[in-house]
Amino acid sequence: MKVVSVFLILAMMSLSACKSQKGNQGTMADPKASKLTAELFSRLIENLKSGIMIGHQDDLAYGIGWKAPNGQSDIFRMCSDYPAVFGWDLGHIETGAAVNLDSVPFNDIAKYAAEMYARGGINTFSWHCNNPLTGGSAWDVKTPGVVKSILPGGDKNAEFNQWLDRVAGFFARLKDGNGEPIPVLFRPFHEHTGSLFWWGKDLCTPE
Repeated sequence: MKVVSVFLILAMMSLSACKSQKGNQGTMADPKASKLTAELFSRLIENLKSGIMIGHQDDLAYGIGWKAPNGQSDIFRMCSDYPAVFGWDLGHIETGAAVNLDSVPFNDIAKYAAEMYARGGINTFSWHCNNPLTGGSAWDVKTPGVVKSILPGGDKNAEFNQWLDRVAGFFARLKDGNGEPIPVLFRPFHEHTGSLFWWGKDLCTPE
């Protein structure tokens, strides 16, 4: 299954797009992006002019003294409103697990993401995927060459492509009330300028 920008935003803004004070509206990376994707991009650019958007990880899944009751949210309890951005993680989806690394069921994440999109929220997904070379966690940085192993010609390229298929399968499930794919912010290899994870700057080259 191929991940396409019909329901997925991989690169949201060019550097010039951040210069909103000069009226630059930015350029999308994919000219074939869906209407909903383009609308989300424009919304993010527009919001640069007025302030920030508050986000919360796993907002509907658990909180202080509770876990997964319907409609619960610590942010809502404090502010009488939900956050603008909802963060989720896909860690362990690559293994075929039913729950992510935070023990949140993927079925619930899909439900929450659709619910919050309908409310006008933005969903962002990180992916703390396991180390494909060692079988360790995303934080296993003792072995060099992991990134090289997943590239074409690498020992783990085929396996990593299977992992990507599982990610794509999950995103393909995210639909709005009209059956249209929900656009999300996907952040694979996040925080790559540090070296906390096997894809970090000290574990590979910029190229």
